Amino acid sequence: MSGTDDTPGAAATLESVCFMYPGQEALHDVTLSIPARSLVAIVGPNGGGKTTLLRILLGELKPACGKVRVLGEDPARARRRVGYVPQKVDVDPRFPLSVREAALMGRAGMAGLFYSAADRKCADEALDRVGMLELRDRPVSSLSGGEWQRVLIAQALAAGPELLLLDEPVANVDPEHAARLYALFEELSAGVSVLMVSHNLSAVTDRAKYVICVNRTAGMHKLGEIASETFRTSFGQSLALLRHDHCPVGCDCTPGCAHFAGGGKEAAR
Repeated sequence: MSGTDDTPGAAATLESVCFMYPGQEALHDVTLSIPARSLVAIVGPNGGGKTTLLRILLGELKPACGKVRVLGEDPARARRRVGYVPQKVDVDPRFPLSVREAALMGRAGMAGLFYSAADRKCADEALDRVGMLELRDRPVSSLSGGEWQRVLIAQALAAGPELLLLDEPVANVDPEHAARLYALFEELSAGVSVLMVSHNLSAVTDRAKYVICVNRTAGMHKLGEIASETFRTSFGQSLALLRHDHCPVGCDCTPGCAHFAGGGKEAAR
């Protein structure tokens, strides 16, 4: 699936995007049109460029060539409308921050000098959605890794984003709460565009409407276009068999962009 910034119903578009870290091409000639109000899973091998793709959509990384639009704007301008949950954010145990205060940080930039009652309500509702409201007064330094991850999701939700970018959002979360979070992401996608990096094959097939396969290049497919009996890409294990004549994932892609003469095949992220 491809498109440009004027594609109707697109939460984000990339057109002929290439990105390179020093000496290494991470993404090559990526053209995608990511549907609005859908749960879209991103899969691919480690080092294939999944996190790099998210950081480009956030405006943190600028491609060397190509065009990116997020919610109809330049990614940097759209950042205020985008929620983001990274793979890992460490907690400084010396910093006196409660669970509710951490969730309220998602309202930063929307409030004045002080958080309002409406801000606290948004934070509490977000904590309730991820099953952390009862722990709202607990110091974040006392949380487990999975509990802290759920607080980060609540922080992103408290901002009321139009696009939610999730980089392995249930890492370290116990299976029961992980299942609830995947159900929440599917529920949210009725009104919010959700883009999620995941290695959970069951969640991808059960919850997502589309899957983006990333391995230096990228291609997007509806789940109905995927043969469930194999589901193979270049993870090196059974994942997906795409009914696609030239699936970019798992193929031997040779850089052809003039920006990357001599770019290597080992993408660094």
